[in-house]
Formats: sequence, structure tokens, C-alpha cells
Amino acid sequence: MSPRFHLRDLLVGAALTLLVVCLMVFGMRRARENISRAACENNLRQIGAVFQTYHNSVGYYPNESPCKQNGSSGSFYYDTACFIQICDRDAAAASREEQAIREYLCPARRGREVGPKADYGYGAVSEFGDSVLGAARPITRGMVNRADGDAFTLMLSHKGVRPSQYDGSGPNDYDYYVKTTPNSRDPLSLHRDSDSLDMWQLIGSPHADGAPSLFVDGHVAVLPYVGSDVLVNGVPLMAARWAYNDGNR
Repeated sequence: MSPRFHLRDLLVGAALTLLVVCLMVFGMRRARENISRAACENNLRQIGAVFQTYHNSVGYYPNESPCKQNGSSGSFYYDTACFIQICDRDAAAASREEQAIREYLCPARRGREVGPKADYGYGAVSEFGDSVLGAARPITRGMVNRADGDAFTLMLSHKGVRPSQYDGSGPNDYDYYVKTTPNSRDPLSLHRDSDSLDMWQLIGSPHADGAPSLFVDGHVAVLPYVGSDVLVNGVPLMAARWAYNDGNR
């Protein structure tokens, strides 16, 4: 066998090895993403179950309206903390990591080491209609079903966070137990987390294929990222999904 032919064999072997390694790395990355997305979807289902328990207990869903007609603190996290963990958890915990509630954190971003942060939020009330958690008055499931329907109305998705601030360093990345801290964001679009955008104003997610999002009836779906230019009956698609009373299904 000539040295030249031997060198060609080595190059082919090296190329095949590199290809296999790349495929394995890509596969492991996809597997990690699938695992984190599934965990995120489960978090949203758990929060949805808490919302329903809250609804069954007080007669309506949590409400962050600044009108405070229902005595709300202004943060659904604060108002439902007793339903998902224990009351006054922040006062009883020994460290910020112990204060963290796993269900409030998107696992594709961070874990409990970040402390008592919260990654999930909702689209604010807009000219196109009222969101369930932000309407001027408390909303019941019956009201949603008499309007657009609970299977068609979004309740919760992700608050946008810049990837460089996943460590909790963002100036608007408040602890979940802070009162009067609304978790609403611009309802007109849905973005993937980016350091080039003012994510704290947006609904945004770290997941590659779209944002896992909770509907009022309790089901979770992965919604593709869309801008405000995507319309349904003349209304931005995301605004129509957040509004329970805009007439779009």
C-alpha cells in the first residue's frame, strides 16, 4: 500500500469520526433541550393546577390589575404562593436557594441556585382585549368560556430574559415574593431570548422550537415565535391569543 493511499484512508477515517462526533453532540444537545422543555411544560401545568385551585377557593383567577378591585397584591406569584408551597416561604427560608420554587423557574434558563426568581409571565391588557390575569376585574372560567373559550385563551407563557442575565442580574428580574410587581409583558409578539432585545418588556422564551405556554383549560402547547405583523382578523396573533374577549378563537 502506498503512503499516499494510506494518508487518504486516514483522512477519510478522521472525517467519518468527526461526523459521528458532531451527530452525537447534536443529538445530546437536542435530548437536553427536549428534557428541559418537557420539564418547563410540567412547570406550567403545575402552575395551571394552582390557578384552578385558587379559582375554586376564591371564585376567580389571580388578578394583577392595578385597580386592585379584588384586594390583589399585584403579583399572582405572591397571591398563589400558599397554594404551591408554604405561606411566608421567603421569611422561613435560610438561604436564597431555599427560597427558590422549582416550578417558577424555566429549566432551560436556570435552576434553584439563582434564588427566588420567576420566569413565567403573561401578555398585558391591550387595545385588542383583556388578558385573564391582567383584566380590570377578576376573571372566572365561566366568563372566558362565554367569550372566546378556555381552550383558545392563553393564560401564561415566559417573561423575556436576556441570556446574559439568566444569573438573576437583570434590573427587572424581581424576586417572586415582591408585592406590586406585575408579571405582564407586551402581548403583541413572542420572541426567543436575545441579548439584542429589551427582553424585560417582551414575552420571550429560551427554547429553540418555540415557547411552551399554558391555556386557561390547563393544556400546554409550544407556540412558534411570531412578530406583531402576523395577524388574525386584523388583530396581532399573539394579542388575540391573550385576550379572552376579543372574539377570535
